[in-house]
Amino acid sequence: MNKYLMLTLLATSSLSLTGCAQMFPAQATKLENGNYMIQTTSNILGSNEAMENKVNKKAETVCAGKGFSEINNNHQTHSQQIYTAQVITTGTFKTFNKTIKCN
Repeated sequence: MNKYLMLTLLATSSLSLTGCAQMFPAQATKLENGNYMIQTTSNILGSNEAMENKVNKKAETVCAGKGFSEINNNHQTHSQQIYTAQVITTGTFKTFNKTIKCN
């Protein structure tokens, strides 16, 4: 009975943590050549389109509304092992990077 309760709690916790799209705010880094790299990260449920929109919004803010030119971009999916409560599982997340030059 106790083992069943523990498995139920673990399954419920796992589902509640992965049940919605979590996206982190886009971050801007100024590069040596005056360009900017804008990056955002999301769990696997976040859409590529939403990630790109978030990065574009940050780019407009960084460039003070003057517009920008895209130099390159990169969507990536990553997997890593997660250790919780003596259970090893795999977690997956996505990143989107865009290098821009302000107009």
